[in-house]
Amino acid sequence: MQKKSRIILNPVNEKYIGRQPVTERNKTISHVSRLVDFKNQPMLIRAFAKVHQKYPEYDLKIYGGDSYDGTKEILEACIREHSLEKSVHLVGASDNLPEAIESTAFFAFTSDWEGLPNALMEAMALGLPVIATDCPCGGPKTIIRHGSNGHLIPVKNEHALVEAMYYLIEHPEDANALGT
Repeated sequence: MQKKSRIILNPVNEKYIGRQPVTERNKTISHVSRLVDFKNQPMLIRAFAKVHQKYPEYDLKIYGGDSYDGTKEILEACIREHSLEKSVHLVGASDNLPEAIESTAFFAFTSDWEGLPNALMEAMALGLPVIATDCPCGGPKTIIRHGSNGHLIPVKNEHALVEAMYYLIEHPEDANALGT
């Protein structure tokens, strides 16, 4: 059976493909996924708090619907704990994600485990530089070649996330090359 089987990857919605390349990026870091425990958005907020100390002109926008498992409340508490109420925005679900994220500085994906994430593929289709955790089952590693079209970091490694974020901010030419 396995010899006759083929892996069929998730499709990317055509609204993310063939768009005009962005020539200038804003100082927003984007993240798209449901607000749910295994997406590990608290790590993203904590890492962003460190980045924001060095680069206060940056903000973080987290797009995605509430899963009603208490994660949204955890994220709101994390935002308050780090005094980031003006810099971290829980935007909620959006019907115009391509327009909302295509000009952002980069896309950060922090799941503890994941299949093949549509949000990550859509960000890459838009030409965004991406940082993603190298999480099991290996979805991000399937589509990211570290240093060539994105950055892979170890799962739950906040320090590696901070360093990757610093790198993309401090090396915009390299960030653009990753997105391209």
